[in-house]
Amino acid sequence: EAGVSADTISVDSHLGYYVKRTVIDRLWADVLQPTRQQGYSRIVLVGLSLGGVGALFTEREHPGAADALVLLGPYLGDKKKVFEAINAAGSPAAWATGRDLHAGNVEEQIWTFLGAKSDTLPPTWLLYGKDDSLAPGHRMLANLLPAERVASIAGAHDWPTWQTLWRD
Repeated sequence: EAGVSADTISVDSHLGYYVKRTVIDRLWADVLQPTRQQGYSRIVLVGLSLGGVGALFTEREHPGAADALVLLGPYLGDKKKVFEAINAAGSPAAWATGRDLHAGNVEEQIWTFLGAKSDTLPPTWLLYGKDDSLAPGHRMLANLLPAERVASIAGAHDWPTWQTLWRD
């Protein structure tokens, strides 16, 4: 509809892959490597909600594997304590200083990675609903990205919101 010529691959990266911590290995071995081997020169990872974690952690483990990231309502944590600690440090970068990229719980790992590496991410777009329960993390990430790569609309953590953002 938008006039974009692209091939797409949808992956069934359900919760089990995240619980077993195999999502990144599977995405790398089953999608990214074969796609490059087939001659694709531009790969954009699109992650919705938990898929945003998958996209970010794939970039952490395989920098440059994707040429761009699109994060729709990504899960960036919902623990007020983590956000308070980052704010108390002054910024995600300050909070991440000296932290191991793989230490801590998922939320700590996400923000350690974003704080330490946000300036080395491939072009990254953040799309989210302003009424999403995860919006505090989205707003924090928005501060790390160029303003023209962030879009938010009235809406929640749901398909109608993401579909509108995607079309826009």
